[in-house]
Amino acid sequence: MTNIPKEIEQNYPNYAEILLNSAIASRIVYEDDPISLLKTNPYCNLSHSLNKLCISQSYKSNYLKYVNPLNDIKYLIADLGLQRLLVAFRGSQSKDDFLTDAQIHSASSVYTGQIHSGFYDRAERVPINFYIQKLSQGYQLIFTGHSLGAAISCLIAIKLILNTRIGRENPNKILFIGYGCPLIADKDFKNHIELKHKLNFHFIQNEDDVVVKALNFLSNKIHADNNVKQEITPSTNNNSLFSKIQKGWEMARPILKGFIPHYEQFGILLKLDKSGLKIVDHLDQSESNIKEFNNLNSLVSQARNHFMNNYFDNLKLNHFKDLVIGKRDSIQRHFDYIKDLHLSENSKYFVRVIRKLDGKCDISINIDIIENKENILFGKLILNEAESYNSNDHLKENLIFKFDFEWGDVFKNGKMVNEGDFFLIGHFNSICIRIKFDESKVEEDLVLKTKTVNEKRLETAAKAFSIGLKFLSKK
Repeated sequence: MTNIPKEIEQNYPNYAEILLNSAIASRIVYEDDPISLLKTNPYCNLSHSLNKLCISQSYKSNYLKYVNPLNDIKYLIADLGLQRLLVAFRGSQSKDDFLTDAQIHSASSVYTGQIHSGFYDRAERVPINFYIQKLSQGYQLIFTGHSLGAAISCLIAIKLILNTRIGRENPNKILFIGYGCPLIADKDFKNHIELKHKLNFHFIQNEDDVVVKALNFLSNKIHADNNVKQEITPSTNNNSLFSKIQKGWEMARPILKGFIPHYEQFGILLKLDKSGLKIVDHLDQSESNIKEFNNLNSLVSQARNHFMNNYFDNLKLNHFKDLVIGKRDSIQRHFDYIKDLHLSENSKYFVRVIRKLDGKCDISINIDIIENKENILFGKLILNEAESYNSNDHLKENLIFKFDFEWGDVFKNGKMVNEGDFFLIGHFNSICIRIKFDESKVEEDLVLKTKTVNEKRLETAAKAFSIGLKFLSKK
């Protein structure tokens, strides 16, 4: 394959194929239905290996307060064959994603050096047991993504290499390729990770990607020499808006310096333009001035260079020419699903129903240990036409879901409902368990029990008093 830098090709002879799969996956993961996009041009005409997939689900509803935070993270897993798995994370798309990007202060992490707080916290939500298992089986893991998705996948690769035994023993089995990835960590972390693992991390940047430049620009300005005035705007008019921003900046910079890390690039940086990929030693500091900030048209143009479509087009032009297949082969392509992360439908349960004083009813469903429980987003219980939602802490040994219902929803015409539908909504699939109810096992809330006992005591006392009055009146 032409135009692959020799330093890369020596370590990864099939790098063009890996690049193709990672670029397509990083693009299609933005879609609600990635497979439908794979069936269209140009993807259907390229010899990729994304035929067996596992695609995460996200849910939007009025009950999001009951949903596992994992719900915000969209990613897919592809079995590339030859014991290789590719994991691609979606970049910024929602309000919560952009808020994550903006959390540029330092995280409280276990690593040497400082890490971007928003990226670190988001990556920590992703369960890694599946990847540890695959590494122990001899698989190679390729983590990829675009923008925020690249940052998340990079930090998961770091976690596996530095924090797990199997990862430390097999770092050559873990590769990260990120597109338009913002800076993640500071110089101390860079020095630490590059001692042994520089070749594991490949950052691909479009030459004019202003979004990637932005954090580098801001970080350099914050941590520049205090004796050097840091111009963040090109304007020389003291009464201009730019001048006022400059004055506010000089006041805020010492404060920002205290909690925003001085971010630096680590790993292998590959610049991408219409001539292809080339390795560069470090970010060009002259680029961090971003003089185009005062030119709206130029800024909009460079912002477009951050889109994953633009990355894919530049790669396709130079590196995917020999990976085109015939129309007949594209028509015959079949897709399948990985079910390793699915919730199991063979689960036992225990139900507890408690009648409360306020006319409500608590229903608790205790599920036996279920495979892939860490991927459960929330539970939903439906009784007749009423429904209730709740989530569960997947770190706990037992899965207990508690639901609130009106007593009238549980009892109809004086009889308790016989059964209900309990849905476990997972990140990769959902299952339905038919729940059976037993009226004889309904419990009463302690307050309700106390009230009932007191009412019976009063009733007994009233009867005794009435009998006493009748006896005295006869005398």
